[in-house]
Parts: sequence; structure tokens; C-alpha cells
Amino acid sequence: MAGGLVDRPVDHVLSGHREIVKGVSDPIIDVDDCLLSFGETLRDARKSYLSSIRLGCRELGKDLGAESGSWRIWLQPDLELAPDDQGPYIDVLGRSTGPERSELTAEEFIERCAAALDMDVAELVSRSRQNHVVEARRLLVTLGRERWAQSTRDLASVLGKSADTVTYIQREGVKQRLDDEEFERRYENLDSILIAGGQ
Repeated sequence: MAGGLVDRPVDHVLSGHREIVKGVSDPIIDVDDCLLSFGETLRDARKSYLSSIRLGCRELGKDLGAESGSWRIWLQPDLELAPDDQGPYIDVLGRSTGPERSELTAEEFIERCAAALDMDVAELVSRSRQNHVVEARRLLVTLGRERWAQSTRDLASVLGKSADTVTYIQREGVKQRLDDEEFERRYENLDSILIAGGQ
């Protein structure tokens, strides 16, 4: 509102406010955890939260207006708040509650992936088109780009591929992760191994 992006807080899709007021099926925040700052039960915490938002809006000279869907919160049972530790979410300070990942160079990242996949780095950087090598490349490129802050250029350099080829490998990896439960399981397992290895 103050920045002029939206007229009402509930319209801001990335703030978390909409999730607290309306409820969203796939939230980016842990609603119960955020509301614990405002009370111990769902109804009391939401009431206190909305009062704070209204006060902030008044100070800005804005009218909160009728929050779309906010009337539903008074019809719900008043439950104890129970933060979800399954995350990852974004906490009240805007930090990820996901696991910490150490900063790795592309070389270090590929070496750790190779070790976790019980492969040689030479095999990953080869021109091999064997299925297990192609899938391993997809795993490490997709995971590196999505969760480990690896750049396309750096991965391409270490793998001896062009940036376009690495982009293609990632695109295919994302498709496979979304369509193939076994690939997704291996993706998550590789990520867990790398996280554990960095602690």
C-alpha cells in the first residue's frame, strides 16, 4: 500500500497477508508461526493481526476496506496455533526456513554430486550418452540451478558443455522431476546428501 503496488493488503500476492486473512492452499509462509506473535489461538491471533494492519493503514491515510474473505475467519473454530515444521517457508523476517546450503564453486558442487552418485567426474564431463550418465547430469544441473545457486555459465564450463546445452539439460531435468516420482526422489536424496555433507 505505502509503495503504491496495491490498493489493499489482501491484493499483494507475495506479502503473506493474503494467506493469513483468506487462507491459501499452498502458502509461502507458515501462517500459524506468523500468528503466534499476535495470540495463542487462531481466531484471537487473526483478530489482533487485523487490528494491527488497520492501525498501520490509518497511519498511512489508507482505508483497509473490507478484506475479501476475512469474514470467514470468524466462522472457523478457534484452534490452538501449531507451527508447521515441515516447511520450507518464509519466516516473519523474510528469511527462508529451509535448510542451509553452503556456497560451493561449480567444481566443488560437481565433485560432491559425483561422489554422492558414486560416479567419476570424468564420466559426467564426458560425451557419454548412456542413460545413467545423462540422468546424473540432469540431476546435478537441475539441483544446482534450482537450489544451490549454481550459474549456467559455471556449470557449463566445468561440464565442458555450452550454456545452451546446460539450459537444455536443466529444462529436461525439471520436466522429469515433475513427471517421474523416482527421479524426484533421487533429486531430493541428492540434495539431502549434499546438505548433510556441508554441515
